[in-house]
Amino acid sequence: MLIISIISVIFVIETILKLLEINHIKTKTNKGFLSDEQFIEFKNIAIVEHKFSILNNFLALILNCVFILVLFNVLKVHFEPNSLLDNTILVLLYFIINSCILTCLDYYKTMVVDTKHGFNKKTPKMYFKDLLKSLILLVIIGGALVYILLFAIAKLGEFWWIGGFVILFIFSLLAMVIYPNFIVPLFNKLSPVEGELRDDIAKLLDECGFKSNGVFSMDASKNDTRLNAYFAGMFGAKKVVLYDTLINAMSKDELLAVLAHELGHFKHKDILKMLFISGLNLLITFAFFGYFSSFFENQFNLEGFVSSPLFAFIMVGSAISFILSPILNSISRKNEFSADKHGAIKTSKNDMISALKVLAIHNKALLDHNAIYEMIYKTHPSLSRRISVLNDSHI
Repeated sequence: MLIISIISVIFVIETILKLLEINHIKTKTNKGFLSDEQFIEFKNIAIVEHKFSILNNFLALILNCVFILVLFNVLKVHFEPNSLLDNTILVLLYFIINSCILTCLDYYKTMVVDTKHGFNKKTPKMYFKDLLKSLILLVIIGGALVYILLFAIAKLGEFWWIGGFVILFIFSLLAMVIYPNFIVPLFNKLSPVEGELRDDIAKLLDECGFKSNGVFSMDASKNDTRLNAYFAGMFGAKKVVLYDTLINAMSKDELLAVLAHELGHFKHKDILKMLFISGLNLLITFAFFGYFSSFFENQFNLEGFVSSPLFAFIMVGSAISFILSPILNSISRKNEFSADKHGAIKTSKNDMISALKVLAIHNKALLDHNAIYEMIYKTHPSLSRRISVLNDSHI
């Protein structure tokens, strides 16, 4: 079947790219600021990560093939083709079955491999508690979204893809407000940042014209040791969120450099630009499946089922994204260089470089990648290139 051929070809190409990256890692010598012990450790961690990614993709491929060849035939006799509720349940079953099976691999990676590498802090109880919350959110939020999408497919006929695009794009905008304010608190505690650090951050935000409704520390250390920070939300609901691991690992000047980098994205309107580009990518994908919807319907053994176009989008949509990813990621990498420069200008070049080094060491990240792999997959330039560009800049 053509769909199985498409997703199999994408799997093979992605596996080849990951093997190229693994070979690059194995043959790489230490020429950066890492100690030899750190360099060897980080190499081994990166290789294991890629091997797990290949295995995860292989399991996902097998699951999709099983659904197409067997399970859809078994399940469809219990569902009405034109019932929106029945088709919503069918789509949710697909996600839940995939999630439960792939969770077995994720559990081993998180609880065994990540613990061995010094990342994971979760207990099995915490892991399954978060998993249960995620599944509940999948059923409630995911179920509502699927139902609305199926309604558009059923009512708009050959133009269903326009409605589908509008619905999913609006949902992505709403998620930018809902996620930081309602989803994150279900998994982590957010506490206002106090004292001198809060005052310095507020001063930096004012200088950059960034209006937020608070600066918060997130108790990420209860789950993981890796460092991160992000701006979340839109309009008056924007929040500055710092992982407590980041606060504990960096000096105040380094931390301000990281925030100044993120504020560079705000100043350059990178978020709005990428939102527009992502929306265009989504529109192209929906248009493709709208044009070939009747063809894809016959590939799933779900003839007449209102959910058939949605399954095509779910299973094959990643192939369209893969084809467009070099363009999107190239724009993103360019934005990162500009944001680094903004961070260096607002703080100092040394603080920005020092912050990047701290991120690399605590997140146990390698400094560069295979060129082809980076072009297709990486939204951020390699750390070695970022540091080199900053060193060569006249700031």
